[in-house]
Amino acid sequence: MSWGTGLRWRPHALKPQENGKAVGIPIPLGNLVYHDCIMVPWNWFNNWGIPKGEDGDLYGALNAGMPYIHPYGNSLCKIGTDKRTADIDMMADEDLKKELERIKPLCELQAKLYNKEMVKHEFLGSYRKQKATYSDGTTVVIDLDKNTYEVSCI
Repeated sequence: MSWGTGLRWRPHALKPQENGKAVGIPIPLGNLVYHDCIMVPWNWFNNWGIPKGEDGDLYGALNAGMPYIHPYGNSLCKIGTDKRTADIDMMADEDLKKELERIKPLCELQAKLYNKEMVKHEFLGSYRKQKATYSDGTTVVIDLDKNTYEVSCI
């Protein structure tokens, strides 16, 4: 994999790239090589790079990546035609608190693993359940069908 290829399709290749279906089976080849070198945000607006119907936070957890916060809400941004202006308000305080609660465990995971190598990726029965192992022994298991992730530390 060339450097350019590793950076170009992150998070994942979709057709269409925004809110589309996965091209192949999304696997973290780029993260196996570059995880400890590049910080990649996950859970983009309109599921850019996240297969339609799937939660970007799960892929963010699997890859110990930087979570993406949506302080203006999910409905106000569209890749390439961002309609936000300086007069758009941020989320209400309660909604913003929920958004911060959503990303807190992902931020903690990234803080723990940002400089650790992803040394192994595997499918657990099907591509819908995946496991990543990091150089310090931490494992992250995501289940795309149950919409869950679990972190285990040694």
